[in-house]
Amino acid sequence: MITGLQEVLKALTEAGKAITDQEVKKIVRDEAMAMIITAQSKAPSQDIRESIGFIEKNENKFTKTVLIGPRYYGGHRGQLAHTFEYGTQQRFTKDGQDRGFIEARPFMRPALDQHKTNIVTNVPERILKLAVDTYNNK
Repeated sequence: MITGLQEVLKALTEAGKAITDQEVKKIVRDEAMAMIITAQSKAPSQDIRESIGFIEKNENKFTKTVLIGPRYYGGHRGQLAHTFEYGTQQRFTKDGQDRGFIEARPFMRPALDQHKTNIVTNVPERILKLAVDTYNNK
């Protein structure tokens, strides 16, 4: 049996309550930055590359999370990013002219795959460290 386990759990719970949403969000943003850089390096065009970043529109709805991807607002020009990420089928105009297809050239998914393990590992570790530091500085 571990002595003092209840006290440790209580202390961590109290420290966790002292951590703000902004502190958690900063940790998540820091860890997600590597994914953004990788996605930008794999982007098929300069417009799409420049549009990839943190999606801050309606950010007040997401207090502890971040959204990452091509942005379509605020002067960013990522409107066609999905066509390159997923590709298209053969396309035709209304009068039947063949416009061809776009072969998928994923850039977001490979960036996620490359960094998800680090993000899933580092975010909880950093939050736990923050909780311990918060408790120790009381």
